[in-house]
Amino acid sequence: MKTKIILWNLLATVILIGSCAKTETESFGRIQGIVSDSKGEPLQAATVTLSPGGKATTTGSDGRYDYADLTPGSYTVQVVKEGFQSNTRQVTVEAGVTVSGDIQLSNAYGAIRGVVKDAETQATIQAATVSIMPGNHSTVTGSDGYYIFNNLASGTYTIQVTGTGYAAYTKLVDVTAGNTASGDILLQYGSGNLKVSKQNLEFGTSDNIGVFEISNNGQYDLAWNIQYDCAWISEITPLAGATKAGNKASVTVKVDRSKLTDSKTQSSTVIIASNGGSAELVVSINGTATPGGDGETVVTANLLAYYTFDEGNAKNAMGTTMVPNGVLNGNPVFIGQTPNGTGKAISIDGTGSQYINIPKNPFIDGKEFSISLWVNGFGEGVLFSGICPSSYDVFRFFPRLVCESNKLSFSVSALVAYPSFNYSATTIQDGKWHMITVVSADGGYSTHTLTLYVDGDMISSVTHNGYSTENLVNDIQFGGNANGKMKATSLKLDNIRLYAKTLTGTEIKTIYEAEK
Repeated sequence: MKTKIILWNLLATVILIGSCAKTETESFGRIQGIVSDSKGEPLQAATVTLSPGGKATTTGSDGRYDYADLTPGSYTVQVVKEGFQSNTRQVTVEAGVTVSGDIQLSNAYGAIRGVVKDAETQATIQAATVSIMPGNHSTVTGSDGYYIFNNLASGTYTIQVTGTGYAAYTKLVDVTAGNTASGDILLQYGSGNLKVSKQNLEFGTSDNIGVFEISNNGQYDLAWNIQYDCAWISEITPLAGATKAGNKASVTVKVDRSKLTDSKTQSSTVIIASNGGSAELVVSINGTATPGGDGETVVTANLLAYYTFDEGNAKNAMGTTMVPNGVLNGNPVFIGQTPNGTGKAISIDGTGSQYINIPKNPFIDGKEFSISLWVNGFGEGVLFSGICPSSYDVFRFFPRLVCESNKLSFSVSALVAYPSFNYSATTIQDGKWHMITVVSADGGYSTHTLTLYVDGDMISSVTHNGYSTENLVNDIQFGGNANGKMKATSLKLDNIRLYAKTLTGTEIKTIYEAEK
């Protein structure tokens, strides 16, 4: 009897212990997972971190990891492995449950793979040397003509290929993480027939447009394309073309100085690739005076006169062959407050006795011309006007630009009252410098198309019924009161330009960017 009691006690103890163990186990949860790449292949030696708790482990050869005895709740699983982009996921743990924590990693690097072929026969080329920059690595094509560069960070790479008896070829290839970019290349047999007129294209401190030429010095048609990767090169036209043997193609490069990151000289390489070889053009720009200077080298075609006042006078910076130097009347004052903070400008009071006189009318019988000037602090009155002999009335004093009834009015002929642009002058009467450009275009028989630009932007355009500018006008006056015949206004002036042409919107914008 005593033995039976002992056995029953032992059995109860075992049952009690088992029950406690089961309860304790079921109060925790577990995370098991597999770390794999984008193709589903398991990744070994990836570091798996669990938070909260700060636990860390590494995956085995099968990509698996295991976290046991976890208190129920929300956990963040983070996985990192060299050569891959890190990844995280949220996992909710429940008591007595094993949850999945599978995670996939994307490759942190990309690749370039390509085949090199003969441009004429399309046969693959073995043992061609392929170089990549940046990185300065090289490889050779295999018996199938293929090559590959692995483990490349995202970015733009230059690939150059050379082969015995073939012209070298260069191209730009963009690489993104986790992807393989195509780098297929065709080589032209022979020394190549592509020639570029320049190795360097310099824009200095003020130029915004440059030109170079592509020549075909071979016997066959040259198919070419241009590749570049630069924020401040705003446009290259055309980007591709076909040039016959013995011919040339002109290429225009435009830059945007507002995209310059600092004032230092910057450069970027433009690649010209073709079926007859490749070439590089180094484009450089100086941002010291962004957008830079008074712009003597900007838009100079048909520029008759350019008055900058930087030397404390009204000298014509373009010389006096077409238009003489200006004459200062009434002792206007030179000031250091200018549109771009360099050089000098001129300040004219509103008495009518102070003005700048240009002792020649460069626009006689002309229907196509442009006048550009920077102004500040003007009110109602004359900004500029043609001047006739005093015996003639004011209706002969053209061309002229006046501010009247808070509108800017520009006219070139006395046949009709001068038209007002639909633009409130108060917009630019704000104590700041603004560039006003007025353009006269031939609109056909006895008409002009007159256009107003402010700060490089087209504001308004009107049609003016009238003949050419007055041939009785001898001088052009800036400021003053038109020899007592009109109202004067005080104003500041700088960078006056007189053109014997109708400026385009692009040219006007170029002037503005160079002088502001």
